[in-house]
Amino acid sequence: MDEEKIIDGKLVASNFKNWIITQVEELKNNDNIHPGIAVIIVGDDPASKVYVRNKGRTAEALGMNSFTFPLPENILTMMKE
Repeated sequence: MDEEKIIDGKLVASNFKNWIITQVEELKNNDNIHPGIAVIIVGDDPASKVYVRNKGRTAEALGMNSFTFPLPENILTMMKE
């Protein structure tokens, strides 16, 4: 049988985040590329706002740009007019 192995999820996540930070810095410094995330959020759902805000904060913590484009819930109706 295979041995059981306990994985330290916090350590894995921390190592992965550090790797991403390094990759982002290399893109910026070597290639003048500034990676980022752009999110379109439709409506005013509080849970969605929290989710989007947290994604933006994470991106910024990793050295990336973050853009949020809020649209009203009735955007489809507005586009038909």
